[in-house]
Amino acid sequence: MACLQAFLADPPNHIDGQGQLLRSTFYTFEAIFGQLEYGAGNSQNNEAIARVETVLNIAKAMQSSLQGITSNQNMEIYCSDLWLVSEDPDGDISYSISKWVSMYQAGQTMTVASQQQYESGVANLDQFSGLTMSTALMHELTHAPAIVGPNYLNDGSCQVAGVTQSAYGWACITQLAATPSSALNNADSFAYYIAAMYLSLNDWSTGESVPIPPDTTPDYDDGLASMMSKLTLG
Repeated sequence: MACLQAFLADPPNHIDGQGQLLRSTFYTFEAIFGQLEYGAGNSQNNEAIARVETVLNIAKAMQSSLQGITSNQNMEIYCSDLWLVSEDPDGDISYSISKWVSMYQAGQTMTVASQQQYESGVANLDQFSGLTMSTALMHELTHAPAIVGPNYLNDGSCQVAGVTQSAYGWACITQLAATPSSALNNADSFAYYIAAMYLSLNDWSTGESVPIPPDTTPDYDDGLASMMSKLTLG
């Protein structure tokens, strides 16, 4: 996203003349968070840059919080309610809880998203939302002030067949893009964009996989892929 910031700072350079990876980054952002390119001299350019910086700052805050966890600290994530038990466990619990918890649980096997190139149209971002823990973690951690700070995200709403529902999934988050302020405050919008940036061998601007040729994919890491990989459980 650092390259996206640099491009937007120089608006006379139109996106169609740029490399394919930057175009993918650009168009995927537009699909999720709204229009970015307005042309030289347009006052909306500053608002577009601010939107990119908002998303990047949330990502950096999350990365910093997770990297700051020391060896004598724990961040426990439970994927089911198997930790609930019917009886008081051994030991002295110094605070009140509504249900007893087990102090020991065996590890669980997780499905993870690998950084690979998918053939055109064979994968879509909704698949990764439903099958992998990484995207779910991205979504849930954006709700936590302790992780991302006071500008934590909420779950927005969208209209599907005339029914209002939570803004989960590609169809809903791209609907929110028409109102960028709503998209910026929606947890699934952030999670999907970071997932797309992690799976950077494909263009996900339509929600479906489109391979990016290797010769147009520069070797760089602006921190987002690194952050995503640290949240992938195996």
